[in-house]
Amino acid sequence: MHVLGLFPHADHVCARYRLQAYLPYFQRQGLRFDLEPIPVGAWERLKLFRRVRAADVVILQRYMFSASSLYLLRRAARHLIFDFDGGICQSDS
Repeated sequence: MHVLGLFPHADHVCARYRLQAYLPYFQRQGLRFDLEPIPVGAWERLKLFRRVRAADVVILQRYMFSASSLYLLRRAARHLIFDFDGGICQSDS
C-alpha cells in the first residue's frame, strides 16, 4: 500500500511530529510512505494532483486548500484523510 502525506512545508512542525515520526512504523508494516510538501504555484499543484493518483491513501496535514483545489485533490485521491487539530479551528467570540 502506498500512503502519501501532504504538509504545508518541509520544516513545519506537523510534518516532523505528526508524519515523519510514524515513518519507521509504517515501513515495518510493509507500507510505502512518502512525504511531500504542498507546492505554492498553481501549475506545481496540478502536477502534485497527478502524482496523488498513484497513492492508495493521501493524508492532508493541517492545510486548507481553496474549494477548487480541494475538489481536484478529492477527485484524484482514492482515499483522503484530513488531519487537523484545534489550532485551525476558529471561534466567533
